Amino acid sequence: MVQRRLAVSLIAVVGALSLGGCRVTAPGAPVDSRSTAAKQDAAALGPGRIYRVVADESLLQILAFRGGTLARVGHNHVIASRNLSGDIAVPSDRSQARFELTIPVALLTIDEVSLRAAAGAEFVSEVSDSARDGTRRNMLGEAVLDAVRYPGIALRLVSLGAAAQTATGRGEQYAATIEVALKGQRHAVRVPLRVSVEPDSLVAEGEFTLKQSELGLAPFSVMFGALTVQDELRIKFSLTAR
Repeated sequence: MVQRRLAVSLIAVVGALSLGGCRVTAPGAPVDSRSTAAKQDAAALGPGRIYRVVADESLLQILAFRGGTLARVGHNHVIASRNLSGDIAVPSDRSQARFELTIPVALLTIDEVSLRAAAGAEFVSEVSDSARDGTRRNMLGEAVLDAVRYPGIALRLVSLGAAAQTATGRGEQYAATIEVALKGQRHAVRVPLRVSVEPDSLVAEGEFTLKQSELGLAPFSVMFGALTVQDELRIKFSLTAR
């Protein structure tokens, strides 16, 4: 029960994902075949070549960590979204690029076996199916993400500035400011991006840390702080769009 309550609090930070992260590389429907609503949404982004996010080729992960003197009774967790949707507008002046993305909270996953295995030694402990299912139910409940009233987390690119180039990594480096709309509140988050743009595809990826408190969330704590969720989260994303 303690582990489940700990996990529930960890999930509340998913809104950071603004991050949070994404990756883009899947063939989407051609622009000409989009519905009228989709065309209007894309047009609202302003001028530029329009790319549509490919959910099947995009992944956002949030790694949350246990803390406190009784941390051993809790679990670290991997929360993931494989269902990002939205459009990205890329004009000739890259600094004027814009995107609007949505994360459907009902489709978030908890502790996928493959993702935990890839996350490293801090995630080697097993999480039972019953604990995972219970955590997910609580995560979507009114006390946490309130999926009925707030079915999606919205991410909007506010500004995009050049960042210092690094010796490794593909693509161009940027420092982005992204607005995260979570449960009726909006928060600005700074996110490093590595972006590769081709005429028919766009890939954006990155990794950064984010504190729950930056999203107006209080890290979960029980037993006078003996069991807590660490304020700092690790965000990874790989987003593909076409």
